[in-house]
Amino acid sequence: MSNGRRVLRNSLLRGAGFVLGSGLQFLTIVVVARYLGVAGFGRFSLVMAIGGLFQIVVDMGVRNVVVRDLAVDRERLAERVGVARTLVLLLSGASLAVVAVLALAVFEGELRQALLIGGVAMLVTMYSLVYGSVLRAFEEMDLDIAGFVLHKLVLVALVGVVAGTAWGLRGVFLAMLVANLCQLLYYQLLVRVRHGRTRLSGDLRAAWRLLEASFLLGVAELLRRSTWYADRLLLAALATPAALGLFTTAYKFVEAMRPLAMNLTLPLFPALSRMAVESRERLACAFERSLKFLAVAGLPPALLLAVYAERLVTLLFSQEFAGAAPALRLLAPVLLLQLPAALFTYVFTALGWQRAWGISAGLCLSVNLVMNLVLIPRFAASGAAVALLLSELTLLGTGLAFLKSLTGRLPALAPLGRPLAAAAAMAVPCWLAREAALPLAAGGALGGSLLYIAVLLGLGTFSRGELSAMRDAVRPRAA
Repeated sequence: MSNGRRVLRNSLLRGAGFVLGSGLQFLTIVVVARYLGVAGFGRFSLVMAIGGLFQIVVDMGVRNVVVRDLAVDRERLAERVGVARTLVLLLSGASLAVVAVLALAVFEGELRQALLIGGVAMLVTMYSLVYGSVLRAFEEMDLDIAGFVLHKLVLVALVGVVAGTAWGLRGVFLAMLVANLCQLLYYQLLVRVRHGRTRLSGDLRAAWRLLEASFLLGVAELLRRSTWYADRLLLAALATPAALGLFTTAYKFVEAMRPLAMNLTLPLFPALSRMAVESRERLACAFERSLKFLAVAGLPPALLLAVYAERLVTLLFSQEFAGAAPALRLLAPVLLLQLPAALFTYVFTALGWQRAWGISAGLCLSVNLVMNLVLIPRFAASGAAVALLLSELTLLGTGLAFLKSLTGRLPALAPLGRPLAAAAAMAVPCWLAREAALPLAAGGALGGSLLYIAVLLGLGTFSRGELSAMRDAVRPRAA
């Protein structure tokens, strides 16, 4: 199978796995929200936001650097993974100590205990994903995404058990810890069987060099994740727990779809790493082609979120959360903007120019913070949604500007016109059916989706070569 077809096949496999795993993850969120209530769900979101920031400190871009280096030189697997494991373990210990001090000094009771448990759970995840980076570098995307799906299966089962008890917030994060330990075991055993045993490295100088190589990328990712959590932290400080709960409810739709961006773009990363060494012009062309496929994949879910916002919120979370619908409509375009943003991460890492990604992420966070401070006091959850949308637009603009300076060409946006026209056609039946009875509303969504596909094909969105590659990608492989 050619490199392009292999990448496309891996994207489709990861996309399908994402749909299944993300559905399970979203079901978990719904169960947690119903179990804890609006205020309790707000506290859950606060713990997740704090833990998520420390999770980035532990990663510091290490995984992406490991994937990039192994994609170019596979012979040094044991050495590179051993050094990465040592570095992540050291960073985990330091981060967990800070989380413990924060929990003991600032929080009390159940919230303190939940933060301590959640901190350990998130650090276990980071350690397991070091092993996952090996599968990604070797383009074994089916095995990697299987770990994601299995993790969500275990988590939703454990949360379902906790929901029948009085364990509250602590029980939810205990379930998360156990699920994360299962994920670690899966990846560890799989890498050991397929690629051999790896051991912790005692070479602290090598660990330090890896940290230096990944530091700028880690800072960029920290800024990026900070943007994702800043809205909720500022809502907690400037608004009510109910406003935080409503925004989090809306944001969970976008957050649950974020792995779509990663899973559609991740299979490109090993190939982009090789292109960056061979020809930057080829890399720029690959980015341009990818934008069209990402738009085709991202427009339908963004449109459905915008049109059916209130129906989705009340159907999944109950009428108590209906106030989240305006924020969800504002956040729907963010789902689409996440796709090129995810691709920027891999492009700039492949080029070895993490500084460009760091500056872009920093500007994005700055816009987010300023607009949140301006809008949250007056518009609460909807203000936070507008702030996030403006910051994502900033990221897109700065990323494209840096890409032009590094590769000498700005990606042509004309190929996006046909997917946008197909999305406009799709919007008509969806909009007409949005307030109808549930079966008719679902029929409108299905009819709109079929119309979207028909218009895409009718306008000749894909070339013959692209259609042939897609057919080969979905064709069953020989063992």
